[in-house]
Amino acid sequence: MKVVKWIKMAITWTKKSLDLIKGIGASVLAVTLILSLFTNGCSKAKLRDTVQRLTGLELEVFNRTTDVSERDSLLAVIKIEKALVTDSLRKSEAELKRIQSLYGHLQGDYRELSGQLIEITSDSSYQFLQRIAYPFPGKLKYPFNEPQVKSIHLTYLEKNKLQEMNVNLVGQVQEYESQIELRDLTEEFSLESLGLMTETREDINKIIKMKDEIIQMKDDTIKVEERHTTFYKITTGAATVLLIICLL
Repeated sequence: MKVVKWIKMAITWTKKSLDLIKGIGASVLAVTLILSLFTNGCSKAKLRDTVQRLTGLELEVFNRTTDVSERDSLLAVIKIEKALVTDSLRKSEAELKRIQSLYGHLQGDYRELSGQLIEITSDSSYQFLQRIAYPFPGKLKYPFNEPQVKSIHLTYLEKNKLQEMNVNLVGQVQEYESQIELRDLTEEFSLESLGLMTETREDINKIIKMKDEIIQMKDDTIKVEERHTTFYKITTGAATVLLIICLL
């Protein structure tokens, strides 16, 4: 009789324990489902926000990369133009040296005019003035002595030589002005290139930082997804076990 009594008590206790376990299991199952839904909702919202941020960063990286490429193309054009200007500057410098050298010869010729006329007779000077220097028609009514004829001849030659020297000096001034303009252009090209390269450097530094941020965000997203996957596996397994217990 005692054995039967103990068996009945054991059965009663087991039923009560199972009822308690079922109640606890149902509560745990409900909490698990709520947590799962809440976590899933938060995960989707965070994932959506992450995708938006990643899209914005990648778009900015694309835009800045495009800007860098465009500046590289512009720098290539500037480099060509600067090379052409530099070549023109070298030619101008060479031309200036040639003109300056010619001016030195003109100065020497000018200084030697008086000495050259000493070897020429007054008659030759007179014939030169009549036929070459001033071949004008008219009556010859003004007589000149030999020194006067020589002086007029010298004055004519000096005037011509000074004109040549003056033209030469004008050419030198023009070359100097051209060189100033070319050097100004070269400086402008250099400043423009420096500005473009500075902007490119800033863009590249920004691109590197954004790419690092993109990589970090993707890594964090992967880790979060891995944790969620593990959580879902655990909660799903626990919920399955609890559901089986509740159905007993």
